Amino acid sequence: MKNFYPLMFLFIARLTWAEEYCVDNTQDLLNALSVVNGVNEPSHIKLVQGDYHPIHNGQGSFGVVWLHNTPHHLEISGGWLLHNGQCTEDLSVANPMDTRLLGDQTVRGFDVEVGSEPLNLTLRNLSIMGGTSPPPAIAGYFTYGAGLKIQRPGQDHFVGNVVLDRLFFSENHGYNASALFVDGASHLLVRNSVFYHNRNYQNHSIIIHTPDDARTYFVNNFVHGNYRLNANDPSSAASFATQGNGQVFIANSGFYINDVEDLHLAGDGLGAHWLVHNHYLNLAGIAPVIEVNNLNDSVIYMSNDYIPYIHSPYINAGTTPDPNLQHLFEHQWDPGELDFWGEVRNHGGGIDVGASEHRLDLVFKAAFEN
Repeated sequence: MKNFYPLMFLFIARLTWAEEYCVDNTQDLLNALSVVNGVNEPSHIKLVQGDYHPIHNGQGSFGVVWLHNTPHHLEISGGWLLHNGQCTEDLSVANPMDTRLLGDQTVRGFDVEVGSEPLNLTLRNLSIMGGTSPPPAIAGYFTYGAGLKIQRPGQDHFVGNVVLDRLFFSENHGYNASALFVDGASHLLVRNSVFYHNRNYQNHSIIIHTPDDARTYFVNNFVHGNYRLNANDPSSAASFATQGNGQVFIANSGFYINDVEDLHLAGDGLGAHWLVHNHYLNLAGIAPVIEVNNLNDSVIYMSNDYIPYIHSPYINAGTTPDPNLQHLFEHQWDPGELDFWGEVRNHGGGIDVGASEHRLDLVFKAAFEN
């Protein structure tokens, strides 16, 4: 079955979708993206489990989204099963590695260029792997975001509200921001995601620019094994820069064994960085305004599936926002109901640091499979 299936339905629990598209191959994904460009209504593209390979479409990227007539909200999610022409979801078997956007080392993994109006965008339960972006000597300009790039061209242009939930970035190779580049989101939430073994020619694996009066939340992520091609170039696993009064809140995230600095902070105004209940060994750039309850253990006892073992310092070392204090910047986020693998996020008496919660059954399963 090679067609995509537009479905009209009412979804009350989270959001009312005007249009839903169930796709199971690359061409139908591109068709669905083309259709939602002209839809000014909430839209949801559901990807059936499998691999989606790049198609050269003149823009040098896979899945380019030129949203000149932006829908009110666009969600793209993976992990779906196809049954009788419709997408059905089984969270007990779905995980980000079941649905893969593959750059095949030829083009960017996924590219979102926001058009004339801000976009509310959610990407959920996907792997973005093998993306690449050419160095400036070939492209003729600085390139960003080999895995995923989200921006709205032009100065002082806001992307809108962005949620990146349960994503896996791996083997993306780029000059700047080999895994992830987000520039200009008014409210950005990155959570329950893993960034593993992404290679930089220069600069950072993750680059997030937070504009004036905007907010970035980077919570319950695991950043591990990212490296740089040129050891003489300054670099970090993740760089967070603010403009004006932009603010960045980093919590419950692990940065471990990166062949670069773990974290780099930058800012040109009154913006502030908060580092709360994380794990990292080195920090570069400007000092955070808040730095509390962070770990610096050299050994974290974790399985190859990013699940903390029973002796890991990550277990119950995280924090949660106070719902009674949501008027404060540091409490305007949500860890989500599910961790990276689709298991209950707050499990065993507290929330863990990193993308996955400790569970004995999963640790034993990982140890057996490995």
